[in-house]
Amino acid sequence: MSTLSQNYWIWVFGEIQALRWVCEHNTMAFGAHATKVLTRARPGDQALLYVTQGARHRPNRDVSRLAGLASIVTEPAATQGELVVAGRQFSWSCAIQVDILLPENTGPVIADLVDQLDLVTKANAWGAYFHRSPILINEHDFRVLAGALERFTKRTDIVPQRGVFPDLSKPTHVSGPHVINAG
Repeated sequence: MSTLSQNYWIWVFGEIQALRWVCEHNTMAFGAHATKVLTRARPGDQALLYVTQGARHRPNRDVSRLAGLASIVTEPAATQGELVVAGRQFSWSCAIQVDILLPENTGPVIADLVDQLDLVTKANAWGAYFHRSPILINEHDFRVLAGALERFTKRTDIVPQRGVFPDLSKPTHVSGPHVINAG
């Protein structure tokens, strides 16, 4: 009997409206370009939610940040009918559980972490590594980014919009759709 190892992802949001939709619907949507990499996605995988500098249409005032952490609940499947989010059409989707969601325009700044990531081999051009979603990352990079996210959630001036940071030392087990009410 073989056991599949957990995968780690970065989901890139170039539109803040898309992140809001994902969190409201507990569903992640993917474009047709992601078909091949999505064969690796499965329930229990964890994904870091990454918001680009231009997602809020204020690129001179904002920076790229981590916004939260989610777990995949169902295997990605082709969408039934048209799925349009923030003006873009998506071909694949899966149910997710948003484990932690920070208030908008807060969260660890990615530029401060890129020199610690295996994904980024040229730190002076790090933004190019974060263009296409989903990004499959190794456990080391996940631990670096998730660790920064966890430290950020422990700040006294930040109250997450949703969730409590999970214990990352234990494997993720997702038994079915689980909604954490915002509030």
